Amino acid sequence: MSQSALPAEPARPTYSLTAKFSVLADADPNVTSRLLELFALRGLVPLKVSSSRFNNGTLVTRILVNEISESDAHVLASKLRQCVMVSEVGLEFQFSAARSG
Repeated sequence: MSQSALPAEPARPTYSLTAKFSVLADADPNVTSRLLELFALRGLVPLKVSSSRFNNGTLVTRILVNEISESDAHVLASKLRQCVMVSEVGLEFQFSAARSG
């Protein structure tokens, strides 16, 4: 008696979450390292970090992080807001579908 092979089950889509933090702070030499320290303390390595300094004495830093839950990202944004030199923190999410398999 031969057993016919069952067709392989199609791969189910999985979803990836990327958190995008935008931080407005004073243009201070220590601010970027202080921001990144909050990520390092949680064992997170950002996908991308970029900073731009403006003539009005402000620094805009954008940090992209994946493999973080939405609730953890909100907690981290709250921690960023507590930094002395930070005046504003924005948080956006990008959901992307990825096929597993």
